[in-house]
Amino acid sequence: MYGSPLVAVKKVIQTKSVEYMPFSLSFFSFLASSIWMAYGLLSHDLLLASPNMVGWPLSILQLVLYCKYRREKGEETNELDLEKSTEEPKQVQLVTDGNINVNSELHIQI
Repeated sequence: MYGSPLVAVKKVIQTKSVEYMPFSLSFFSFLASSIWMAYGLLSHDLLLASPNMVGWPLSILQLVLYCKYRREKGEETNELDLEKSTEEPKQVQLVTDGNINVNSELHIQI
């Protein structure tokens, strides 16, 4: 439960974007591990507290990364978005063999 989001943590660090790591999963993982760790420590049950002592710092790491790499709603940058791109639009030429058929292939040259 605590180790599987580490793959997303690696992806967040590589891409510097939190789109692969949902906030709700990180937050509720932190909340659950905090509560179970506190319960395990207060009841002197190390079998219950020990896995959560590992999960608690990992979930804090996820929350810190989320705060560091999150983007504001107006800050999204996507170079592939043609509407937000500053590049000039390219001309598209449709090439057919003169025979328009429902089953014929469509070739577009850019």
